[in-house]
Amino acid sequence: MFDYTLSDIKKELKSKTSEELLEYCLHIAKYKKDNKEYLGFLLFDQEDKQTYLQTVLASIDQQFEEMQAHKNWYLIKKSWRKILRNIGKCAKFSKNKELEIQMIIHFVRQAQASGVPYYAFNALDLIIQMQYKKIRTIIPQLHEDLQHDYTRELHELIDYQWTS
Repeated sequence: MFDYTLSDIKKELKSKTSEELLEYCLHIAKYKKDNKEYLGFLLFDQEDKQTYLQTVLASIDQQFEEMQAHKNWYLIKKSWRKILRNIGKCAKFSKNKELEIQMIIHFVRQAQASGVPYYAFNALDLIIQMQYKKIRTIIPQLHEDLQHDYTRELHELIDYQWTS
């Protein structure tokens, strides 16, 4: 198998017709689910990021509702990890740190509101602590006004943990 550089691929794509490019895109979309989802994002959701964010947040809410049936902390942990994988994928698609931080904050708020005593289970508590750490690493990459807003929101999340 040959490793082609992006510049080689770009040069070759410029020489192809639009029908060939369409065929390549469809073939890539059929090849892997992530490719299809990313192509769908580029075609339908890239222009309106707020609608995309609302769709992702609704998906997170739905996954938490489905998780309510689980009483076993192991299954809850698996559900949380699945939700976080989806958040990571959506954040990678959007390439927008503000959207990513909003998704993570929404996840933590939902986890806190779910009534699961995550602080009593080390694995669940570590998941929440890692989300706090991720938020702390993203905040410096944002605009100064947003940094202040999200820092305040992070402190509210942490305070909620200690008051509940």
